[in-house]
Amino acid sequence: MLPRVVASAVTGRGDAGVVLPVEAGSSPTPARRNTTWDFTSAEPTTDDTLPGTGCAGTALGISTAPCQADPLVFPDYNAGLAAANTITPGIHQLQVIGYHQDPSAPPVTSLKLWTSTDGGTAWQSARVIRGRSGTFKVIYRVPAPGTNGYVSIKAEASDAAGNDITQVIDNTYAIAAAPASGARAGS
Repeated sequence: MLPRVVASAVTGRGDAGVVLPVEAGSSPTPARRNTTWDFTSAEPTTDDTLPGTGCAGTALGISTAPCQADPLVFPDYNAGLAAANTITPGIHQLQVIGYHQDPSAPPVTSLKLWTSTDGGTAWQSARVIRGRSGTFKVIYRVPAPGTNGYVSIKAEASDAAGNDITQVIDNTYAIAAAPASGARAGS
């Protein structure tokens, strides 16, 4: 999960692109995130921050202007992976929950997701099933041969107001060897 962020207000349509590196030691794979948000925000007339957050300008003593959280869409991925952060070849399911910093923001209503096992050269569209409250079930296939040893994810999500996110996570998790045919547990 990403840390809470309170962005400064942007008037009109904004495009905020940022690369979010994975913290050292948090993953055994060499993952790299590239995230771009496209959102609409108006300059606030009063402070409207969530409990436990604040305005960066106020905290740094450089501004007394009011602020609010921008309607950034965030995806939370749950692949149900093994402790080693690996996945085997085959059909898999991924749960994605789209959310905002501000719970009063419009609901996340759409998700498209692709996977790559060749470092992002080719992307395979995944099947996305919309659930309730910004929750989506994603079905995708990990092939055995012809991979770079990792699964990468590209996702696009948007909310009911048209705010959206495009996120690419290179080498999201490693592909483990498939179990030997006919192998039994403990043998």
